[in-house]
Amino acid sequence: MAANPPWLGAVIGAALRQIRLEQGLTQEEIARLMRVSSVPWNQDTVGLLEKGRRRLLEIGELAALTALLGDLNIKGDRLCPDGSGQVRVGGGLSLSRAQIGELLRTLPGSRDGLKVVPGGLDSNALQDVPGVELRGRPFPSDAELRAAKRLSKRLGREVTGVEVYWACGKLSSSLPGLDEWRERRLAEQLGLLDRATGGHSPDALRRAPLDQVQALRGHITRTLLRELEEDFRAGPAHADSP
Repeated sequence: MAANPPWLGAVIGAALRQIRLEQGLTQEEIARLMRVSSVPWNQDTVGLLEKGRRRLLEIGELAALTALLGDLNIKGDRLCPDGSGQVRVGGGLSLSRAQIGELLRTLPGSRDGLKVVPGGLDSNALQDVPGVELRGRPFPSDAELRAAKRLSKRLGREVTGVEVYWACGKLSSSLPGLDEWRERRLAEQLGLLDRATGGHSPDALRRAPLDQVQALRGHITRTLLRELEEDFRAGPAHADSP
């Protein structure tokens, strides 16, 4: 049986350790340089990454790392050395090392104008990488990704926001957005769905009693978490299928 591809964090961590030792830097010095870019790393963060104990990194962390390397006159794509095979980047997605190198080259190479953007590699940034195959599945908007990440934290599982978003899409495939999906459930329970179109009016929801809306939203979220837990308990292959 073929071995699973390595996680991005393990690949980046091994490369970072090699670069750090070449430059004579300590883990704390790397962390301090990351904090210059408003990324709240400490020595433990660097240590866990170098040991391969962090699976994923966010776009903002990668941008700050490429900025740090730029200050040292090192190209950002050194964080993912050339080679064959795939690297797992989250959201059930694997990229080739060449594709990750292309992504790293698109990130800021210096701190001038660097804006640290939250979001995992399963963000819209991936759509600009040549050859990335997303298997026809949509990426969430920023607002949808934030909502999905909140749910992923409450699940207590090591799943990314986009995995939760896609799992929600399977529960109601006709609706692309997680927020819209939940609001439709709310309208349904309040009896505000249009029987002809199956849609609902946001204005009608705003006119509904606030305490009733808040109570129902909490109930819907808890129900959604139970359904997602059942979906992910079935296994990664099930939760990751289109």
